[in-house]
Amino acid sequence: MLFKIGLEDSMTGFILLMTQLCSGVPLAIRTLGGLLQSKSEESEWNSVLQGDFWRLCKDENSIMPVLKLRYQNLSPQQRQCFAYCSVYPKDWEVQKDEWIQMCMAQGYLECSPETEVIEDVGNQFVKIFLTKSFFQDARIDGDGDIYSFKMHDLMHGLGKQVAGRNCCSLDGEAKEPVGRPIHVSFQRNAIDFLDSLEASRPRTLVLLSSYPYWTGLDREELSVISNFKYLRALKLSDSSLTKLSGSIGKLKHLRFLNLYDCRASVDILNQFEFMVRFDSDILLKQEYN
Repeated sequence: MLFKIGLEDSMTGFILLMTQLCSGVPLAIRTLGGLLQSKSEESEWNSVLQGDFWRLCKDENSIMPVLKLRYQNLSPQQRQCFAYCSVYPKDWEVQKDEWIQMCMAQGYLECSPETEVIEDVGNQFVKIFLTKSFFQDARIDGDGDIYSFKMHDLMHGLGKQVAGRNCCSLDGEAKEPVGRPIHVSFQRNAIDFLDSLEASRPRTLVLLSSYPYWTGLDREELSVISNFKYLRALKLSDSSLTKLSGSIGKLKHLRFLNLYDCRASVDILNQFEFMVRFDSDILLKQEYN
């Protein structure tokens, strides 16, 4: 009984300390709580609170160190996939299947001994990220599967921080891309900024369109895309696009092309002779290595 009372007192102390360190912010409390949940011994809790946690929490007014500690406890694959999500702007509704396929296109997903289908790995990651509050606001489709999700503002900030200048989202208010980004999303009013990208850098280009509004595009505006010869993922869905520049069909490294709900005809597929799989309005290359 004495041991039980002592343990309860320790737990109460831990909880109070957690609340103080997280400034009472629910997301931060859940984040740190989830980290400690996997540790069953009091000594392990002490190790977290007196080790990395204290080292990271130099800024007592910021909860970002708490979130970063949780991020560091992800697997290398999970960290890469989470950071990649920061290519989308803040508060964007991310379609789960699209995100998984884009991760596949970049080679960020690998089959584990327990799974034979690479998409299953992506689905597992989404569930893990939702459970650990990296993702939130999941929408469920009619079959009971996750259709989309969002990132909390704080988590989006964490994603941008760990991705550094590799990911960026461009809108009309941006002056120009910062640094030498690899993964880029852009709104229609920022398409001119694509000219300032270094041709050998981009691996991802995502046109940000909101259904049911088509985004007006023409061939001249999109001709710059053909310069990005190492591009692996390209999304031009929900646009008025009817034809692609012939040179775009020569992007040999392209693994993912999303033309969903465009005005383009199926004839457009003939430009991509090296693409060997066609599902609905999404093109995927069969090999991801």
